[in-house]
Amino acid sequence: MTDYANLFKIENNNNAESLFALQWMEGAYAFGNSRQANWARSSLVTGNSECWGGGKCATYNFVQEVENGDKRQPAIFMAPGNHYPEINKAAGGYTYHIVSRDPAKPDVVVEGAAPVLNNLKKYIVGSADDTGDKVSTGQATAINQYILRLADVYLVYAEAVLGSAASTSDNKALQYFNAVRTRAGLAAKTEIAFADILHERRVEFCMESLFWLDLKRYFYRDSDGALAYLSGQEREYTFYRDNTPGAADENTVAGYILQTQPPIPVTAGQMNLPIPAAEVAANPKLAPGAPAEEYVFN
Repeated sequence: MTDYANLFKIENNNNAESLFALQWMEGAYAFGNSRQANWARSSLVTGNSECWGGGKCATYNFVQEVENGDKRQPAIFMAPGNHYPEINKAAGGYTYHIVSRDPAKPDVVVEGAAPVLNNLKKYIVGSADDTGDKVSTGQATAINQYILRLADVYLVYAEAVLGSAASTSDNKALQYFNAVRTRAGLAAKTEIAFADILHERRVEFCMESLFWLDLKRYFYRDSDGALAYLSGQEREYTFYRDNTPGAADENTVAGYILQTQPPIPVTAGQMNLPIPAAEVAANPKLAPGAPAEEYVFN
């Protein structure tokens, strides 16, 4: 599809790029996709009270990773000024503001500032009126949830061609890698390294529950590099309102102060879950430090 945002609209369920997806439907709890209810910012978006994402945002670190001009950004997270004609259609669409106030009562905040001054958009499609009754209460939205889509296959192919090399300029690998990248409106690359693929996967599949698996592969490839990457992420950075006289408007990023936090170190021991104690009790050979047992194939 030519427009990344169209991948996350109900009318494009089971599109040509969708290889495997959970087939949700509207109706009742456990039948529908609950991500909109859990991630949507407010009732202005959902048309009902199921909107528990007022404080949920893309992290500061992720926002910094998105390149200028990346067309995927508005479909991943809402940033100041982004407009969504498919949401709140009756009112002419929904425009994202850091703070929304009641026009009749300016002292009343309808939508407050989120910790990183953005809110999630992916899998958020609007109200029942916006979608032809494909949204209902009970956290039931009829948008499919991707498990595997074509861009994933393209980037896995590029990573497989790269293998253990430092970089590759293989024509086929670049063709598939750049198919993902140029759709986002970004310049094609003539050579790629693992860092390029990791970056592209992080942005392309943000909010799709894949990045931890990507980081695990990074760890197997370069454990020190992966731990440094994780430990250097600014995951705890948030903003607070600048209340000094003459501060910039509350609907500009300049009107807020960035609250930095010390980095959160990640160690090798956190990259794997321990074998459950019950399994170790049943088979002591699974205990940490137990020598490996040769398995003889007959």
